[in-house]
Amino acid sequence: GDTYYSTAPWLTSDYNEDIQKVLISENVQNISEAGFYLASNVTEVILPEGLTKIPEHAFTASHISGITLPNTLTDISSCAFDYSSLESITIPNSVTTIGTSAFYSCTNLKSVVLSDNVTSVGEYAFTSIHPQAKIYCQNTSTRQCNTLLTDATGGKNKLVLYTKQGSYYVVGNQRYRNLENMQKDIPAKRIYTVEEASKVAGKKNSIIIRYK
Repeated sequence: GDTYYSTAPWLTSDYNEDIQKVLISENVQNISEAGFYLASNVTEVILPEGLTKIPEHAFTASHISGITLPNTLTDISSCAFDYSSLESITIPNSVTTIGTSAFYSCTNLKSVVLSDNVTSVGEYAFTSIHPQAKIYCQNTSTRQCNTLLTDATGGKNKLVLYTKQGSYYVVGNQRYRNLENMQKDIPAKRIYTVEEASKVAGKKNSIIIRYK
């Protein structure tokens, strides 16, 4: 059976069916493993600045569709969001590590904006997410494209490569003021398979992703 079943607070709370949005106050420095495990009606969570790690199974099988991650976050642990109802995720630049199966089987997850500074992504981190999902990352290195798409997603999802010019996000010859505009207006020819991405990815300022 599920090892977290008896300790998950949302399974025993009298308010489980009433709470839909959770704003965690800034004096909270840690959330527990399985803290939102099987949270059935919570659809949005805002995490506080100061939080550095999302522990294992923190949001496993929860119904959250959106979450705001703090700019102090450095580590998303293994299975942190697996089987959840996330629809999109923007991983802040403070994050360097994404654990194994962190977003495994998030079947509603269509958009992932990857941290520019990520150095470690676990296997299956984005496997079995939405079949039309796009992963956005900076156009930095061939190896980053290959490893991210093959090991973390099974090579089935698409990659959008962008560069930064000041405050602008640039895809091909198009400039966007923010991530939201970029995600809404990506030309089909700029959405790559793993093989295509490995050919067009830049080779300067390489970021090498290492697996745990």
